[in-house]
Amino acid sequence: MPDPNISPLLYRRVNTHQRHKHNDYCLRSKKVGRKTIRVCRFGFPRPVTETLILKDVISSIAGRKRVKHRSSLYHVPRKHDEININDYHPVLLTVLEGNVDMQYVSETSALLTWYITKYVNKPGKCEISDAVLDSKNKTKKSLRQELWNFTLRATSNRECGSLEACDGMCGIPLWGTDSKTTIKWLDVNQIRRRKVKTYKEIEALDGDSTNIFCPSVIDEHYPRRPKELEFMFLYEFVQWYDILKNKPRGKNIEYYTMENGYYLKRRQRGCLINHYKYNVNTQPENYFFSLLLMFKPWQKIEDLKDGCDTYTEAFHKEKLYLTEALQYHEKLEEVQKAFETAKQLVEQYLDNLEKQHESQDDPDNPIGVQNIEAGEAMQDFKDLGDKLNQEINVSEMISNLNADQRRIFDRVINAVKISPDDEQFKQLLLYVSGEGGTGKSFLIKTIKCWIKQNLHKDTAVTAPTGIAAFNIDALTNHRQWQLPVEHSDQSSKYTLLSDHVLKVLRADLKDVSLIIIDEISMISNLTFMYIHLRLCQIFDTMDDDFFGGKHVLLFGDLLQLPPVRENFIFVPLSKAEFNKYIGSVGTTPEEWLWQKFQYDELTITMRQQGDTAYRELLSRVRIGLLTISDSEILKKRRISLKGQSFDERLYELCNYLDNLPPNTVCLLPTRYLCDVLNTAMLSRIASKEILLIAQDTLDCDNYIKRKVQKRLTDNEDDDTNTAGLLKQITIKIGAK
Repeated sequence: MPDPNISPLLYRRVNTHQRHKHNDYCLRSKKVGRKTIRVCRFGFPRPVTETLILKDVISSIAGRKRVKHRSSLYHVPRKHDEININDYHPVLLTVLEGNVDMQYVSETSALLTWYITKYVNKPGKCEISDAVLDSKNKTKKSLRQELWNFTLRATSNRECGSLEACDGMCGIPLWGTDSKTTIKWLDVNQIRRRKVKTYKEIEALDGDSTNIFCPSVIDEHYPRRPKELEFMFLYEFVQWYDILKNKPRGKNIEYYTMENGYYLKRRQRGCLINHYKYNVNTQPENYFFSLLLMFKPWQKIEDLKDGCDTYTEAFHKEKLYLTEALQYHEKLEEVQKAFETAKQLVEQYLDNLEKQHESQDDPDNPIGVQNIEAGEAMQDFKDLGDKLNQEINVSEMISNLNADQRRIFDRVINAVKISPDDEQFKQLLLYVSGEGGTGKSFLIKTIKCWIKQNLHKDTAVTAPTGIAAFNIDALTNHRQWQLPVEHSDQSSKYTLLSDHVLKVLRADLKDVSLIIIDEISMISNLTFMYIHLRLCQIFDTMDDDFFGGKHVLLFGDLLQLPPVRENFIFVPLSKAEFNKYIGSVGTTPEEWLWQKFQYDELTITMRQQGDTAYRELLSRVRIGLLTISDSEILKKRRISLKGQSFDERLYELCNYLDNLPPNTVCLLPTRYLCDVLNTAMLSRIASKEILLIAQDTLDCDNYIKRKVQKRLTDNEDDDTNTAGLLKQITIKIGAK
């Protein structure tokens, strides 16, 4: 690993792209004695060495020619924390910024050419309909979008053989099986299901006939087997004989003619018998019935008990004569013990894994769950974008823009119309200020609708809070960009997205051309840096552009609500803060992000146009320059409470609110006062209290689920650790 202080860029790329993480694709089962262990097919973890080790060339090459053996010609020096780092070349990793798989090729023969070109020349047919091929002429999408969609459809419609498709749907691995082996299912249940004949076959039967079932091995064919096979038990019968409707043809074919008109043909190779395996300890009757059914010759199933009351007694009575059944019984017991041992090993492994995760937990993220709702967030993003496809008259919206709004609209549209591949492309970073009521929300909607209908591109609109996002049909910054959420009044460290989450975001955000962030005054400098780093990671521009190379439009009034417990967005992030919350994940920009933005302002107030005095008063409140006349007007709106104690004043306030219209909204400075007032107003309603208790639903691995449930239990009375969500809420009929 490179030194993070000397080469922070290389350190981050090695840690991001070259560190191997185990998954189901790389782990393979391997038998070691009687045990089965999981090993990585890529040879991780690598051995720890202090010097370069070159192994014997002949044995290494010979070892690599064996399919089930991995042998490396060399081992590079590694420390203990580098055992999962893949080999890399610093220059190539810096240029490509992606996973680099460096290998030393020890041959100069034609095998070298084959090795290098085998992935490129690997055939993979796919089926693409003419409608897909002709879709370019029927849509207004760009060539780049069409190629992207065509590639996705081609990979999704890859040619797949029937056996591969069946194995994939059934969850059967595509390796370790023999194509010449036939597996037959044998129903050994006491109560068996039978297939009913077709409607035409039943219609052709006599009215008194009850023969409505298709012939089966247990109910028809085996009881009517030829006399030559009278002492053959059912297991061997199914294993070595196929039942045919037509007479077999060919030389040296052994077959029998059965009474019911079918032919019994002997197989040259026995098949494998699969059946439900009962537990002898919990289901002894079913277990011994299945053994008697398969390994005792019989004509009628009723004969299996042989005068005994139970199948267990019947088996122990004749077990000395059922050699094959005893051997099979011993194998089943051995298999059952193996399953129980495997279950214990799995439980032990999960416990060890849970302890390992607990020891590796980040103090700021002890649950260990990261970005599990990315798919839901992207679905919300697409749903908001679909609203713009409705019949919206963009031309009418543009005509309603005032001079300030139109100036900014033209500036943004002129920038987004230029393709990123064009030489004239220039990233637009613009901050639009303006006091409340200057039409920022309407301008945002107009820009978003125009881009969707004319460029067929998406606009990602976000806001710092849920209410602010709801007012402009947007998502919160944390949900849209999957940013770490604060807990216990402490800012969380920035973490990179996993490959799976990153794939989801990139697929749904590939058509985004403009990013709009509203209510910028409530966004701190730390969150602003998080957004920049996340966009760079999503759009793969970690070291080249700001904000992923996308156009960014900021709206808001810096004289309004400030960030909670953090610095303003225009305050540069200190080096100590950067190292504490970001560390080696990102690089410190030479110039603070806020200084990259140009400034524009909306000055024409569109709200309270019928009340000039009130509008001007609000403008003076915004900048803190109240006149004596303003103070007198505001004093007239003051609620005068005569009570001396807190309870008396609260009682008067409730009386005052009862006389106001039902849709009146009451704003209070703290949430505590809001809870007190809500409780007091709720107590005035005569109806019965209704207690709403939150039900937590967890969809994750068991070890994560246990940790989440423990944290939820520990923080039931502390909503600062549950994103402000209460465990229970009390309401009444008639409350609001």
